[in-house]
Amino acid sequence: MDYRKALPVGFFYNMAASLYNSLLTLLALDVGGGAELVALSTFTVNLGFLLSSPYGGSLGDRIGRKTPLLTGFLILLVSSILLVLAYRSKIFSLFPVSGLFAGLASGFISPNISMLVVELGAVREKRPEKPLSRLGVWSGLGWSLGLVVGAIVSSLSTTVHTALVISLSSTAGVIATIALPKPMLRLEQGTIAKPTSFLHGVVERVKLVYVIVSHPPILYRRLLSRGWSRFILYNLAIVACFTGTGMFFTQMPTYLRQARGLSDSLVLIALATHSISSTILFETIYTMASAVGAQKLLLLGIGCRIVVFIAPLITEWMPAMMQALVTYTFTGATWAMISVSANSLAVYLTSMKSGGKAIGVLNSSMGIGLIIGSLASGIVAKLYSLRACFIVASSLMLVSLLILRKALKGLRTTGRNTLRR
Repeated sequence: MDYRKALPVGFFYNMAASLYNSLLTLLALDVGGGAELVALSTFTVNLGFLLSSPYGGSLGDRIGRKTPLLTGFLILLVSSILLVLAYRSKIFSLFPVSGLFAGLASGFISPNISMLVVELGAVREKRPEKPLSRLGVWSGLGWSLGLVVGAIVSSLSTTVHTALVISLSSTAGVIATIALPKPMLRLEQGTIAKPTSFLHGVVERVKLVYVIVSHPPILYRRLLSRGWSRFILYNLAIVACFTGTGMFFTQMPTYLRQARGLSDSLVLIALATHSISSTILFETIYTMASAVGAQKLLLLGIGCRIVVFIAPLITEWMPAMMQALVTYTFTGATWAMISVSANSLAVYLTSMKSGGKAIGVLNSSMGIGLIIGSLASGIVAKLYSLRACFIVASSLMLVSLLILRKALKGLRTTGRNTLRR
């Protein structure tokens, strides 16, 4: 089966997600909420993602990808309804509740759509970079189109009416998922477990944890093993990376609105620049990963973000819209590097058979970082300023880079057949 048949699912998900994430900030500001409400609402999005991502990925490994994907789209539809209710009724507490539902939805969709294209493309491509980069292209197109349509609707009507686009995109995502042919997964054909086997797996994992904890020598050897140490350090680096990312992206739209005076529609257009930039680079990023290795590509992406995240402080001499466009152009380019390489490394560090779980754990590490970053950004903005968030974000990217260099030292990913099954 061609992995390209699954790409529209990623397209519609990102079209809905881009608008939701942007509207959550803009509508919270429109009803009188400040940086604190934005931070709290973004925090709950990331919390929901953290809670559901490992479960969603592991469930997809066992019963196939379609059920978790459908569940995620339906939850996303509910979150958009709650967002409109929060805005219409001006109930601040509903914004974080809506965000929690959106995060839960992402946790079901993200690891399964990523692993789906890897599984469908592995027989022909052998390596995960190309399917993931193609998914990145379609995801970027969906993200861009969602923001552009949102900007048009916002300029012609009111910002809240763009929530209708979220509902339509989620519905289209459901249809695209249902339309996926059977069997969905080549690598799992004939081995897909029953849903009840997931509960059996939980029981077995609890038993394993008990044995390890009750026998300290086993735990000691496990923690000192090279693979386990590399896995821990890798995820610590991802946590630091996405803590900085969470701080930057949570407060950058607020900065553009409050400090630079851009309108909602202009902020949406600026955000679209991020996805357009990443989409362009996604088109060829897999060749870069194949040539230099996924680990070097990830190091480059994080290293560039050290500069990008502090750039708003040194580009304020530019017109506001120009500053926003330049900044988001580079955040998009670095995201293409980080997205493909981080997901690929998660598969390299584990195996194809547990790839969905590995990406789910990776997403959890991202979620932990985003939770800390989004919540901390509200505190830093309140105690100091919005601009201070950019300094802290840049510093965290440097910490991530240093940890990642140690974690990936000696890892080889440039061979043709380096995936373990």
